[in-house]
Amino acid sequence: MVPLLHRQPFKGIYLLGFSVFMVFIQLPWWLVYYSWRPNRPRKSWTLRRTISVRMLRNFAWQLPFKLGVRGGHDISLEVPQKELEPLNSRFVWIPELEKEDIVGMVEEYATRAGVKSIAIPAYWILKDGTKWSPAYDKAQKDEKVLLYTHGGAFIVCSPPFCTPPSC
Repeated sequence: MVPLLHRQPFKGIYLLGFSVFMVFIQLPWWLVYYSWRPNRPRKSWTLRRTISVRMLRNFAWQLPFKLGVRGGHDISLEVPQKELEPLNSRFVWIPELEKEDIVGMVEEYATRAGVKSIAIPAYWILKDGTKWSPAYDKAQKDEKVLLYTHGGAFIVCSPPFCTPPSC
């Protein structure tokens, strides 16, 4: 079922209300609050920069998720290898953990929170100049592999499609 805010006229009404709230309530509050330098995220930031960052966060991050307007692709779907070849990477699934693999405090917290293991999408990313080989599908004996979980909580972007630091 599609959430209510993802459909018209509710999407438009919410957007209008959000804009009015932003201009007449949030913006004046931020101007007062951030006019005192110690309240800014970084004391070296100007008031203009601080307000710009706050507005960008609201419009670029919060609003698209509430309204269901997101760029990019659905990260829960497998990415065709043809799209990944220029990036020297490969899509793989990390399988869910078996029940006996989750032990100790992790098991206790997972049970308490009602969390279960699921398969997640991942990417093998090779250094430039390296050609893909089926031998890379599994780590060799004594080979070290780094599992890097980038910020974004698997919601915003995914490693091959982001900037180099996330790769």
